[in-house]
Amino acid sequence: MRSLAALLSMTGSPRATVVRAQARVLLTMMDAVDPVLPGEDPGRADFDALRTDLVTALTDVAEVAPIAVPFAPVVAPFAPVAAPLAAVSVVPTGPGAEAALTELRTAFAADREVQALLGADADVEGLHDDDAKTWAALHLACLRMPPAAADRWRQRLAAASGDHALWPPSLSSDPHPEGTWIDVPGPGRSTVLVPPLPQLGVSGVRIRPAAPLPPAFAMAAGLTGIAGTAETVVAEGGGSLIALLASLCAQADALAALDTTLFDLVAGSDVTRPERLDRPGAHRRYRVELLRRLSAAATNPAAAELIDLDEALCSLVHLPPAPGASWWDEFAKRSRHTVFAALTAMGVPVQPLDTMAYHHARQLSRDNVRCLSQRQGTVLRCLRMWAQLPGCDRPGRVVFGVPT
Repeated sequence: MRSLAALLSMTGSPRATVVRAQARVLLTMMDAVDPVLPGEDPGRADFDALRTDLVTALTDVAEVAPIAVPFAPVVAPFAPVAAPLAAVSVVPTGPGAEAALTELRTAFAADREVQALLGADADVEGLHDDDAKTWAALHLACLRMPPAAADRWRQRLAAASGDHALWPPSLSSDPHPEGTWIDVPGPGRSTVLVPPLPQLGVSGVRIRPAAPLPPAFAMAAGLTGIAGTAETVVAEGGGSLIALLASLCAQADALAALDTTLFDLVAGSDVTRPERLDRPGAHRRYRVELLRRLSAAATNPAAAELIDLDEALCSLVHLPPAPGASWWDEFAKRSRHTVFAALTAMGVPVQPLDTMAYHHARQLSRDNVRCLSQRQGTVLRCLRMWAQLPGCDRPGRVVFGVPT
């Protein structure tokens, strides 16, 4: 450990630079898996101590030309707002809230930052013509934004509702009684996606580790002998790869049913022509393919099957894809981190294609999806990683930007 500490703090050494790059990968993986590992673990104290040592060592070194690592650190889903929005007034509940939501919907559609992030989906009024659906649609749209932009609109929505319990969001207590929530299973900590709005009859949506894992997903993953919540499936499954991926699959399926602005880029008849989930039968087709791939990975957790399952999770996307640090970007990273770490442990050469120039990624990919974007010629989302499998190279697959 003394040699490791010396290398981490050493400057001007190519070998030390390589060690620091790999330490950053290790630190990122530790951050990704820590929320879903059992709390009662004899290695917890040493795990936390090692993480602290790595953070301290890597923070103290100014790298002149750092080696890029595949993933950025995981960002909390609700980052603090830099400054309060003093211009937002609180509107009373009842008819006043409905009028405020109508005004907010118009402002949302006209906001240039929102337009750049969401494209045509910024026009929530064109998608939903009633206030209850507007409330849910605006909050679901916030999941596609970087934290600062998302929280700015969440705060305005809370002010428009007149419900002071909705901001700042609480992850430790419920502002409303049981029965007003739709609980989505998922690993990690509880997260509010859509707060409830009782005066308009809107149920809230939240991710809860204690939510039941649907039997279809437990069965596909071969976890039917384990108690049926996302939390217990991951914990009692020993924090296993398949247990975590099954929980992510259940979460993806639940959100696919809620957010019809999502696209399925994996189960359609033509994988290069995206199928939006508001089309008849689209969600069912995605669900069937997701379960098929989960079952295949659970039966034979080899590289090809794990890459296929990760592709199914990362191919549930918006167009344009959500940017870095958004909730949806972090969801995709959770799957990608998990599978990347497993493949690396197997010794499988694998390459994520995120943020590459498309003319480079094109040589490593096929069946790619075009998307109108100001970031033309750039990979907007890696749907499937490139990998070198026994006997052949497995091409990746991406969404790439073309001129608007």
